[in-house]
Amino acid sequence: MLYLAVVLDAATFGKYVFITTTCAIVPLFAGLGTEHVLIMEASRSESLLPVQLGNALAVRAPVSLALIGAGVLVVLGWDFDDPGAWFCIWFGSIVAAISNPLLMAVYRITSNYVRPWIYLLTGTMILLVLVVAMGKGITLLTVAIAFAGAHLATLTLFAFDIRKRTTIRLEPQTFWKSFRSGIIFAASQACDFIFARLDIFLVQALCGSRALGVYSIGQKIVSMLQLIPASVNIVELPEFHRAASDLGSLTLKFRVMRRALTEIGTIAFGLLALNAKVIISSFFSDEYQHASEVLMVLCAGGLILFANYPYYMLAEAIRAIRARLSARIVTTVGTAVAVAAGVKMLGVVGAAYGVLLGQLIFMLLLHKITKTANGGMSALISDTRLCLLGVACLLGSVGLTSGLDSQPIRSFAASSLYVVTFLGGGYQLRWTLLVSLLARGRTSKAAPS
Repeated sequence: MLYLAVVLDAATFGKYVFITTTCAIVPLFAGLGTEHVLIMEASRSESLLPVQLGNALAVRAPVSLALIGAGVLVVLGWDFDDPGAWFCIWFGSIVAAISNPLLMAVYRITSNYVRPWIYLLTGTMILLVLVVAMGKGITLLTVAIAFAGAHLATLTLFAFDIRKRTTIRLEPQTFWKSFRSGIIFAASQACDFIFARLDIFLVQALCGSRALGVYSIGQKIVSMLQLIPASVNIVELPEFHRAASDLGSLTLKFRVMRRALTEIGTIAFGLLALNAKVIISSFFSDEYQHASEVLMVLCAGGLILFANYPYYMLAEAIRAIRARLSARIVTTVGTAVAVAAGVKMLGVVGAAYGVLLGQLIFMLLLHKITKTANGGMSALISDTRLCLLGVACLLGSVGLTSGLDSQPIRSFAASSLYVVTFLGGGYQLRWTLLVSLLARGRTSKAAPS
């Protein structure tokens, strides 16, 4: 995605981001939440995998075919800009949603994580190779064709492998139960997706494609780091469901994950914020330079998102799905107002501030609805106090290196100082989980046998 920003102008890149975001909405929910039921039920009893997978396929397959047909009718019946690009991305989004979340759920349940990531990476590399091969002939349509082809290749890899891993059965009795249970998951997922892409739609509507292209650079860079908690979610969500019967074990698992993700996020986003200007100026053209401001604000929102992932999983494990959905709806409405107001006052940077506020509100609401299993407010303060240390180290690093003339040297010096002071200070205060684990490992190796 970021490579496209290098080879496309800001307006075309912004249009591509808007089309891919819009086209991903409906296909993602074509399974009507049955993928979540598959994970929830089969994680507790793997013998249910063939039946629950059959139920999910019985919903997604006909709905996906209907969506493809609807796309053909829209392209043939309506007159709008870039119909070929819209349809190719629409088709690619439908195919992509079959690979992930549906088929990906099988690997999550069976704790097999390497192979599906290889398949997803292969699809990404195919898209990149096709885009590079286009050279100067690259257009929005050719990128859309490459998008569809890459996702079709990924689905083919998944389908051939799944056939060797499990059977598929359809039982009418369990099908209707899964269908009814899946609706609430689908509604929750829809609100999650809209919330996560709200800034894209509002920036496009209020500022246009070029401004969206600039904003999307910062958002996509932050999204790369979001692969960390997303990967943890894929691995640990089934474990949360298995631990749901033991509240003490579930709370401990939640707190360890919240603390670890908060610490990793503080280090990662602190470094990203310190190097935002160097990254944007080194890899992107001058028309993207305002993206550095967006990137720095979104780093704060990204850190809160890291902390929200464990809450989100905990709410699902304790079956607080409806309460989580209500919290997401309230947050979505509030974030929409905040983003729109921010864009009106500050332009694209204001959208980033609106997202930051929305993530904070959602975390507080999630903390409230999971209070029976999250350890309470004292545990929240204890697990997230590293953020305050990170802010102090960040400001100190910037202040001590502000006298350096060269921007790259200043960023490197500030980054080095930030990491050393953060980890060192956290270790002295006995706050940092990562350094404590490393120190414990060295102690165990040095201990006599």
